[in-house]
Amino acid sequence: MITPYISHILRPLRLLTACLMLCVLTSCFTGVEGTKRIELSRADRRRARLSAEDTLLRAALSSRLLADLRPGDPFRITDSRLALFCDIESADPADTLLLGRTVRFDGLFSRLSPSGAMERVIGFSDGRWMLTYPLGRTPAAADSLPSARLPMMLDLTLVDRARHALKGRRVWTRTSLGYDSLGTRTHSPKFAPYTIDDVFPCDGVFPLRLALTPDSSGVAAGILSPDTRYAYLNFGNGIGESRTFASLFSLSDPRARHSDITDEIWRCIMAEKVTAGMTKQECRLALGNPGEIEAGHDYSRLLDIWIYPDGSFLRFIDGRLADYRQ
Repeated sequence: MITPYISHILRPLRLLTACLMLCVLTSCFTGVEGTKRIELSRADRRRARLSAEDTLLRAALSSRLLADLRPGDPFRITDSRLALFCDIESADPADTLLLGRTVRFDGLFSRLSPSGAMERVIGFSDGRWMLTYPLGRTPAAADSLPSARLPMMLDLTLVDRARHALKGRRVWTRTSLGYDSLGTRTHSPKFAPYTIDDVFPCDGVFPLRLALTPDSSGVAAGILSPDTRYAYLNFGNGIGESRTFASLFSLSDPRARHSDITDEIWRCIMAEKVTAGMTKQECRLALGNPGEIEAGHDYSRLLDIWIYPDGSFLRFIDGRLADYRQ
């Protein structure tokens, strides 16, 4: 048995041993003395304040709740499985094939659920038949539900508002990823200028489909294809939502904000490539934020390693790119 006196002596020794082990493991992790690992959270990546790109659609698509709907408001059904959850008042079996149909809001109603509690039901009609959609929520909870979160349905009024806010705007892409008219992925330079020709309703994954015309100067210079490019967007109101307007587009020319970058380096950035000697800012413009950073130093230099989710990594010495793997 260890006496209280001996335990009092051993406790600091155990603590010292643990600290020494931690130091050994930390320094051996990357071979860089004093290395510390920094995990970038989503909050770290978020801008300190909302930009014009963040607020553009947010202002246009201000919270539209189910309680705000008016009879006749149009909705598009984005999944035929909705028929499994609804009551359809029709004798025609074809009316259960709901995908792509446009229906009109008829009203919100209350009824007793099988458990005996009151639940909200939303009704739609196409002029011939009635579709009754149980929301599985109390009246108060259902009425405060945003229309954009109605499962398997797309609020076409929100699409019209997005079209009014975006159509005719000149934008610069933040990514090289785009789509052709058939929905096939295409690639073109990032930070390239386009004009939003129109906004269309899409599906339950990405409710908005943008048609983009390339800038004539980019086409004349051979940088851009003359073909219309398409992009798919979310409304941008959900927490952590991907493919928002702000994540895909800039309302101003990024090149004008980085006049200190040489034309040669800017061409690398537009192609989403990096080359030795680039600064951290230039690499961030080219590839975006890394998923993980290992920062440290040796006897005379600052060393950083950026690791991306796709396996790419960059190694910086004193703030300049020394070597990389893409």
